[in-house]
Amino acid sequence: MGVFFKAATGVVADDLSGHVILLGGIAWNDITKRLSEMISLPVRQVDDPLLKTGDIFTVEINGQDQTFLPRWGDTDRTVLVEDVGMLARVPNPLNSSRTLTICNGIHSPGVLGAVRSLTDASLREFNESYISANFANTDSFVILMRVQVIEGQAMTPDLNIPGNVLYQSPGQAGS
Repeated sequence: MGVFFKAATGVVADDLSGHVILLGGIAWNDITKRLSEMISLPVRQVDDPLLKTGDIFTVEINGQDQTFLPRWGDTDRTVLVEDVGMLARVPNPLNSSRTLTICNGIHSPGVLGAVRSLTDASLREFNESYISANFANTDSFVILMRVQVIEGQAMTPDLNIPGNVLYQSPGQAGS
């Protein structure tokens, strides 16, 4: 089976019926927005008037919305030091025998951190073990993770470090 890379603007219907990986958020990608609406994740990405850029993640826990925000290194909010990334894997809503994987973030470092959590040669094996241990008996999961940003570079999150997993479903990890 081949792997194909396409920008959202080049996607055709047949591209969405196999195993699909979506990179990026709902603000820039209508396909991610539409498929996210179809799968009903427990995590939502919403606009927050306090944040000039990006859309924050929210989760309802015990009837209360919990928000997950980036962290800035300055009062002007120009130096991002920590972003939030999301990794979700569910059955493809357009073909239940295939999967849909979403790597998303509040900003680009969050997206990259989510991608790198499974592609970084030095950490992917450990992160895959975390996922296997926590989600062995389900075909769907979602993880919100801290993505450290150093000198403008997204660091690969180690999901095994306490506090790096901000939220997971099913099951709950927390900061």
